[in-house]
Amino acid sequence: MGVAHHAAYLPWLEMARTELLRDAGVVTVLFALTTYLMLCAFRVLNGGLRSLHRNLDSLGQGKLSISSQGWGRDEIGQSLSALGLSAQRFSHLLEAVTQGVAAVSQASKEVATGNSGLSTRTGGMRESIHHVSEKAKLFSGAMDECGYGYYSQ
Repeated sequence: MGVAHHAAYLPWLEMARTELLRDAGVVTVLFALTTYLMLCAFRVLNGGLRSLHRNLDSLGQGKLSISSQGWGRDEIGQSLSALGLSAQRFSHLLEAVTQGVAAVSQASKEVATGNSGLSTRTGGMRESIHHVSEKAKLFSGAMDECGYGYYSQ
């Protein structure tokens, strides 16, 4: 009358157990895959952040020869690439400024040398003019004496 014997349930229990084991296997594989992907992402991000931190520390200490190349297209990789390019351009800028300062320093030395020579020449000209002026006074005095001597006779 509609009552099943317990032996009739065995195939259904076996099917349920098989399905449960299959689902458990799928969940286990998905969990392992998710764990692996998260570990990979962590290592990539952690390695990129560590590299970014190391390069920023080097840049902060004045070392412009950092080689910062990002391997990925994520924000950290782009930041590493931009940092390397910025350090390279800053290094070129400092080199140009250093060369400009050296050129200005050399020009200043040349101007100072020229001023020193000009000062020496100006002093020499002043002494020569003073000497000519003294000679002119002597000559004028001698002429006056000659004139007084000529008119007094």
